[in-house]
Amino acid sequence: MTDNEKGSGADQGNSPRSSKVARVISEYDLDNFGVELENRWLGNSREQQSLRTLADVLNRRILKSAMTESGMLVRQDRINQLYTALTDDETTEGTRLEVLNELNQEGVDTDAVQNDFVSHQAIHTYLREERGVERENNNTDQIAKTQDTIERLQGRLQAVTEKSIKNLISTGRLVLGSFDVIITIQVVCTDCSQQYDIVDLFERGHCDCRVKD
Repeated sequence: MTDNEKGSGADQGNSPRSSKVARVISEYDLDNFGVELENRWLGNSREQQSLRTLADVLNRRILKSAMTESGMLVRQDRINQLYTALTDDETTEGTRLEVLNELNQEGVDTDAVQNDFVSHQAIHTYLREERGVERENNNTDQIAKTQDTIERLQGRLQAVTEKSIKNLISTGRLVLGSFDVIITIQVVCTDCSQQYDIVDLFERGHCDCRVKD
């Protein structure tokens, strides 16, 4: 089976069990983007890219597709600027509101677009479970096993949280529209004062500390 053949089913998002990544690839007409994600992650004919980078790549494509659909002039530098304003923690609330107003006035459904943005966890789940690929780790299998254990625990916590929220909504104790639950784990090195998402840290293999000679 070729990459394109393998990706055709996973990218369509027609299966009831399709992931969020597969769904947005289908809904935003990003044909064969699953193949691109796979190649970027595995480093096929290019440098390997992290899951967080891949999430940003897909989210920018989602924004670009929505802007194109609304008839906006699409330039990559402008897409990057708008995406950063929407997602960067250092963006001021005033700047973010200006960007949202601009996009809404141009006919972009910013609520839908932001809800469709995916996390690096969603990318990893899609690559492993729907495309059946895993990146080789040249260090030890223990890192992969540890990451798998943590992600399984995160998945359970996510499922319990979603179920609890739905129960509160159904019993009238909570008012909430459509929602996603994102579970993240941050690791802080107190020596170099850097903070890392745990998956990024595993992929990176080290913090910013420098080993003394």
